Amino acid sequence: LVMALSAGFWVVLEREDRQAREDFRRELGTITGYAQAVREFMAENRIVSVQDTTYHNLNHVPVIAAWLTAQKYAAKKDYVFRTPSLVPRSKKNAPIPFERRALLAFENDAHLTEYSEETKEGGVPLIQYAVPMRLTEDCLACHGGPLGEIDPLGYAKEGMKVGDLRGAFSLQAPLTTLAERQADNRQAIFFIGLGIVFVTGGAIFIAIR
Repeated sequence: LVMALSAGFWVVLEREDRQAREDFRRELGTITGYAQAVREFMAENRIVSVQDTTYHNLNHVPVIAAWLTAQKYAAKKDYVFRTPSLVPRSKKNAPIPFERRALLAFENDAHLTEYSEETKEGGVPLIQYAVPMRLTEDCLACHGGPLGEIDPLGYAKEGMKVGDLRGAFSLQAPLTTLAERQADNRQAIFFIGLGIVFVTGGAIFIAIR
């Protein structure tokens, strides 16, 4: 009985671990997806950012609050949220090695919707996750042609077209968060399993007696 129940709970633990990992990735996907949606809204409504916090077209300030909420949520969880590009307009958006690999993968495969790696940095296990930032029609006001013309922010336009890869939304999250969730699941399942073994074993013992 103990062996059969142990095998059953091992299967349950494996399933819960997989579910926790999927939920963790889904969380990262939600943050980056939220950022994508806000960016698209900003492009559609010609909301242009200057130095991250000053914005034109203040009638749409709520969407700016939404953007900052995504960043603050990530920071609160100790996730690093970035917007890298292979041709960055700002030095802070220069890609780190993982982001460069992700951007090259997105550039080589137009159908790729996400890219992730699990690594260690300073002994801390990390999951690095990125989604592509591709241009829509509304983005061309700043990033489209004619090549070299100055856009509303004072940058030279890149002459890009709809569907071109402009950059990515990137998250770096410590896997300790996932490990804590998995540990909580294991502990709960262990005690439930232990209780079932004792109750079932006691019931069988009484029935035999």
